[in-house]
Amino acid sequence: MLVKTKHFGEIELAEDKVLTFENGILGFENQKHYTILYNNENETRSSISWLQSLEEPTLALPIIFNFKNSHFNIISKHNRFIHFS
Repeated sequence: MLVKTKHFGEIELAEDKVLTFENGILGFENQKHYTILYNNENETRSSISWLQSLEEPTLALPIIFNFKNSHFNIISKHNRFIHFS
């Protein structure tokens, strides 16, 4: 299928690359079909990828992957300290 996007132009997309959110996404309930677009040509995960709406060419939400060199701590709802690295 041919998909029009504002930031990536027209792209050819295989049907198996379509992600469907039956209820939409919070704030975008009318947009139900998306795909993931990458900033590089070989479609490998980079630090930022894009969740591109297939119904609205101007809607592309960033997906950020930055855990490979990150260390962070959280406190669980049971007040347990959890360390991620």
